[in-house]
Amino acid sequence: MERMGVPSVALVTTAMESLGRSVIKGDGFPNYPMIVLDHPVAEMTEQVVRSRITPAAVGQIIRGLTVQPEEPPDPTAEKADEMMVYQGDDPIAAMRAMNDDFLGRGWGDGLPLVPPTTELVHEMLAATRRSPGQLLGLLGPRHGRVTVENLALNAVMAGARPEYMPVLLSMMEAALRPEFDLSRSCVTTNPVAPVVIVSGPVTDQLNMNARAGVFGPGFQANATIGRALRLVMITTGGAVPGEVNKSTQGQFARYTAAWAVNRADNPFPSLQEQMFSSTRLTQQVTEYYKRALLAPPKFQPIGRDENVVIMFNLLEQNNVNDNISEKGTGILTSVSTAMLTEETPRAETRHRAVSGPLLVVFGPQHARILAAEGWTISNMRQFLYQKARYETWRYTPGHIGFEADARGRADRNALEPLGKDGTVTMLEHPDDIFFSVAGGQGAHSAVLVGGYGAMVMRKITN
Repeated sequence: MERMGVPSVALVTTAMESLGRSVIKGDGFPNYPMIVLDHPVAEMTEQVVRSRITPAAVGQIIRGLTVQPEEPPDPTAEKADEMMVYQGDDPIAAMRAMNDDFLGRGWGDGLPLVPPTTELVHEMLAATRRSPGQLLGLLGPRHGRVTVENLALNAVMAGARPEYMPVLLSMMEAALRPEFDLSRSCVTTNPVAPVVIVSGPVTDQLNMNARAGVFGPGFQANATIGRALRLVMITTGGAVPGEVNKSTQGQFARYTAAWAVNRADNPFPSLQEQMFSSTRLTQQVTEYYKRALLAPPKFQPIGRDENVVIMFNLLEQNNVNDNISEKGTGILTSVSTAMLTEETPRAETRHRAVSGPLLVVFGPQHARILAAEGWTISNMRQFLYQKARYETWRYTPGHIGFEADARGRADRNALEPLGKDGTVTMLEHPDDIFFSVAGGQGAHSAVLVGGYGAMVMRKITN
């Protein structure tokens, strides 16, 4: 196959075969040569990897590199919209028939879907000035076209209301930014889930929950905004669980994950202010675009109370239950302990320090104590960075060792690639830590451990 003028083949393992076929089909090259090896090969020794490459596999690789495959059929104009009609003895029966068909096709998340009737989709589209056919971006692995109308249709199925449309549009534009890497989170074995964080007066207008139970059920806006994104990932991106979405165990946030910032009880600079002023985040994003040979984005100032959507790739959420500490140092020590529960290393297991961002979401009670003592974003970052450390002896020589991890950290401009005093920091840099406030009364906060792409922010516009 000569995609860039150089013949090549795709190598996948048995566990990833269905994903590989979906990717090459979505790329528009259904005849692209793909060789399937026994699973696993990642992080195995050279001897194990060599044993996977059988003589038959070598022959397939040679053929793939020397024989030009058949040209795929010429892509024609986009198919005309198909009107799907479902009937039953009553509307509930028709809705059940639609759900059975959609779920059978892999077009849902397992929960009941609202029928995306022409009337409901038009109501959703009436809430924006944008053209229904406007392309918001392509979403892998299928490289599906996410248009305004496509988003509206999925939002209807998720149970969203038309007034959510501006938030949904900005959410989708942020999620489709290359540096957020949403496509990779659709296919990985990791349990990563995109989280939608909304801040600004719009959260009050939409009755979006920012207080007690903020990460849980009970509010239509929270539940359906996050669900709409997941449905787009499935129906348009092709991230069908088990077939293409290869997360080993997944996580509950993959159903829906959207919440609002508690601005009224936040005594610190807002999350959007922290992101805009973060030199490290700007450098990371700029470097990403440079490597991808893309023009870097323009960073526009965003005020504390502007309506924004922030996208965060969540690997793990850890609770901080501290009803004892009366001082900020005690609360932050508890936070550092919660930080270390993500991939906590132990003897004879592989460990790598987390290379993504980390978001500390204070409950109002903890935020008040810290603010009263004069803690700032800067000194909280320094405290947590120094406190959350692992012992280097926990690195296992049989897998990726400390030296290899240190080289990776150095490549990413970690502050202490090699660690010190027999320890290594859980994070690579204090500026990888961000803070927000959400929730109601009680002695709880949360640590959200991020991975994959960078956090991305977008102003909410219609």
